[in-house]
Amino acid sequence: MNNYNLAQQLEEAFNAVGSSMINAEFAEKLLAFTFVLGGEVTVLHKGLNAGIGMAAQKFNLKGGEVPKPFSTNFSVYVQQLNLLEMHTPWI
Repeated sequence: MNNYNLAQQLEEAFNAVGSSMINAEFAEKLLAFTFVLGGEVTVLHKGLNAGIGMAAQKFNLKGGEVPKPFSTNFSVYVQQLNLLEMHTPWI
């Protein structure tokens, strides 16, 4: 079993009891990181892929479905990454 499948199964178990392994704020930061820096950094790291998958699931980011809205902090995180790159206070 690979990391992504295990993480997905754990997240589904948490969701079944009304909880989540990651909170919305962390999910937004992770998706902002992926949006801005993306590329090989995110594709080649199995653990990061699992986190991105959980974050995408949290906001219903699946092909052909209506995603759940992000908070206004997402654009702030993207701006911070664009300006400061890896020197943002939350990385």
